[in-house]
Amino acid sequence: MTEDFGNNELTINDTNNELRIRLIKMDQELIRSEKKYLEEQRNQDELEELLQQKELENVRLMADCQRYRKIAFGDRDLEMKRIERQFNIRDKQLQKLRKNVQNYIWKKS
Repeated sequence: MTEDFGNNELTINDTNNELRIRLIKMDQELIRSEKKYLEEQRNQDELEELLQQKELENVRLMADCQRYRKIAFGDRDLEMKRIERQFNIRDKQLQKLRKNVQNYIWKKS
């Protein structure tokens, strides 16, 4: 009976050791994951700050462009905007027409 008790004790010790090793590995993985999360969070914060800076820069550039446009065109600015809108509409119409012609040629061949 003493031998059985000794074997059971060894089995329990082996199981406990395996559990300890597993817990240590899980702790290490948790530490790695936390570090990775913090790094990702720091990167995201940096990107958000950079995005805000870029947005401010874009607003400033747009204001400069509008100011330069007024200097260059003066009272004709509204007329220039109307003409640009017409060009954009015609460009879209031309793109549709090209696409239709290409589809027609492709279907015909």
